[in-house]
Amino acid sequence: FSLGQLDVTEDTVIRRRMRIVNLLQEEQTVSIEPRFRLEENGQKIAIEAYDSNNVLVDEVTLSTCDDTVLDLVFSINSAAIEANFMNSGSQGSNAAALTANEIDGYVVISDGSNEIGVPFHALARRAAKVVTSQDVLSSA
Repeated sequence: FSLGQLDVTEDTVIRRRMRIVNLLQEEQTVSIEPRFRLEENGQKIAIEAYDSNNVLVDEVTLSTCDDTVLDLVFSINSAAIEANFMNSGSQGSNAAALTANEIDGYVVISDGSNEIGVPFHALARRAAKVVTSQDVLSSA
């Protein structure tokens, strides 16, 4: 899931849908778990899965050849987002600056024996929310 490039001024929620299909000829229960590339990303974003009844789930049971659609909610904690360390000048080739603003990992679907990791990625940077006191600027 690409969550995009985000200029974060406040806590932000992004929603995505994920369809899980059971192709087995038997009932199957799978768990849904977020995993982060860097441990500190868990402080920056929370990931929750909701079923079609809007109930928070960490596992689903699928009948033979059944499917389900989950709503994934990515909640970004603005207080944990890094300042903007990226630029196209002096820091243009600085991989550490880019990594500081990346939030990424996987939504892992597991049946206990096998896992599938669905990647997610956001490029989030802290931004100021500046509002002018006037709507029109004079040219004088």
